Amino acid sequence: MPALWEEFANRGVASLSWDKPGVGESSGNWKHQSNHDRALECSTAIKFLREQDEIRADQIGIWGISQAGWVVPKVFSMLSSMSFLIVVSVPHSTGADQEIYRVSQALPADGYSSQDVTEALRFTRKRLNLIRNGAPFEAIAELQAEIAHVTWASDVGILDQEGCQFLTANAFETPVDDIKSVQCPTLAVFGARDLIIDWRSSVSLYQHSLKAAGNNDLTVKVFPSADHALFSTKTGGFRELQKSFSLDDKPYAPGYLATMADWLSGICSNT
Repeated sequence: MPALWEEFANRGVASLSWDKPGVGESSGNWKHQSNHDRALECSTAIKFLREQDEIRADQIGIWGISQAGWVVPKVFSMLSSMSFLIVVSVPHSTGADQEIYRVSQALPADGYSSQDVTEALRFTRKRLNLIRNGAPFEAIAELQAEIAHVTWASDVGILDQEGCQFLTANAFETPVDDIKSVQCPTLAVFGARDLIIDWRSSVSLYQHSLKAAGNNDLTVKVFPSADHALFSTKTGGFRELQKSFSLDDKPYAPGYLATMADWLSGICSNT
């Protein structure tokens, strides 16, 4: 995310980012990680930063998007003295709930009929139930084979065995309890055309959970024409999202990067 790093660097804020295991030159396999594993990985990165002479150890925080909604609150339960949290397009419930929402919202935006969506939802619920109940991969593969010929199969996704294992480890936990451990200034950013998460419920979750935890320092920013990745979008659909990801010059919503950098500059200047 070079545009994000550059925006922060222009304000004197350093960024540490790393590839998931098995991506780029990183060893391992991210599909074998639980959300807890990813939180431990992030905690290790923070400990590394605290040992660097160029870094203010008392001004370290976390930026995270999407799946980070389950990960970064766990980091706060592991470490103390974090200075800030920026969360973008984070979920309010389980990965299973998020997947049901995605299928119900993104498929119509990509032009599928109501009958297609009904069938896709029926399949998605069946597959999630099999995964939740620990069914063997053969049973899931058999179910997937039944819909291999339909037009929406690729948009719903066909899972391999590792993908099923990843969902088994991660798709049925909520971030609710972990969010209550966050005791620092928090910026929550969402796109109003995000069809992957129910962003309104996520806003409500952060508002109520942080207030219950005695943390009143929450700022929420919603960009009206942005999707899950905070790209400007016409449909909010998954196909348009994928096309935007493929562009060298990412079409971020106007003001998105500056909003985060401005907020962070204010946080750092006050600590």
